[in-house]
Amino acid sequence: MIFTKNFNYIIKQILFFGLFILFFDFKIQAQKKEEIEPTGYVIELYNLEDKKFWSPPFITERVLVSSPFGWRSSGYHPGIDLALKRGEPILSVFDGVIKTSAYNAGYGNYIVITHDNGLETLYAHLDARVRAGSRVRAGQLIALSGNTGWSTGAHLHFEIYYQNKLLNPEWFFDFSGKITVRSQFIRLPMQIILPKGKLDRW
Repeated sequence: MIFTKNFNYIIKQILFFGLFILFFDFKIQAQKKEEIEPTGYVIELYNLEDKKFWSPPFITERVLVSSPFGWRSSGYHPGIDLALKRGEPILSVFDGVIKTSAYNAGYGNYIVITHDNGLETLYAHLDARVRAGSRVRAGQLIALSGNTGWSTGAHLHFEIYYQNKLLNPEWFFDFSGKITVRSQFIRLPMQIILPKGKLDRW
């Protein structure tokens, strides 16, 4: 009888120790996986020591967001609309090269800039705009705000991309008052999926 009790106790201890080892090994493997597989893209938006600056897309003490990023009644809005008076200076938000300077029915006059930090930004519904191929610095004049294309009033339609993936501009900039950059470094998800359905770019 005593032998049976001792045997049961030993078996329980062995099982408990085995479960503990399995749990500990699972934690170690999970940690290794996290170390091997990056949790996201890290982008350095600016570096003042290296003279890589940032700028708001226009200068104002307070900005009015007339339409945010995301779903709205007419479809998925892939940018943010910022209300402006016609003819206000539009600025490059980071250093880069103007990839596209063109016109289409939706965007009206628009510009796409490929930035040194890997991002691309799009500025739409412009009046005047500089030509493609121009090298620009953060804060440099690239266009004047307007009401061209499918637009119901003067505003800037602003989009951000990374490796052709659509991003929310509010991840990068705070538009709640005077426009500020949120951080020097931004971590993005591994996968950013373009939503299925109609894109309402205006």
